[in-house]
Amino acid sequence: MRRAARGILTIGLIASLPACTTGLVGRQGSALAAGGLQSQAILTLTEVKVGDEVLFALPAFDNRTGDAVTIESVRVLKVPTGFEVLGYRTLKYTQTDGMMLDWDSRTSKDPSRPLATSERGVKGLVVPAKSVGERYALVHARVTARPAEALENVEVVYEQRGTTYHQEMVGTWRVTMVGEPHTAS
Repeated sequence: MRRAARGILTIGLIASLPACTTGLVGRQGSALAAGGLQSQAILTLTEVKVGDEVLFALPAFDNRTGDAVTIESVRVLKVPTGFEVLGYRTLKYTQTDGMMLDWDSRTSKDPSRPLATSERGVKGLVVPAKSVGERYALVHARVTARPAEALENVEVVYEQRGTTYHQEMVGTWRVTMVGEPHTAS
């Protein structure tokens, strides 16, 4: 009886394993610093309107290992109602005089600059050993309604020495709307 119960339990665990790893690519990695630049901050934009586009800097790709890392993809793990992710892009630190932490299409003095200078996507971005590299990534989103919660955390998929890894990095990106939501004019 105990063998049958163990067998059923084992089959149940094996059957549920794919559900636990859905969305994860490769092995769990640790090449990128967990507490790097921007990972400790909660970035907030205020007085945003429905229809506005926003950019938020993702945590820096701070490669702490002795081998280069090639970024394959990034994705924000928690995208609540009120946000539509339009994509992910990168900027050179020199293009924005350091890391541009956030951007709002309505309040930016030069609305075309960040979008025009960030045509390059994240796929294929090489981060040298023991470096943050030359570029950082941003999530580009549109506000579609009053956000129910903040965007949170990001999964980075990268290749190192021929092996693909995934690593979760911490971050919180919040939009605050003053008054009732209304469309951008």
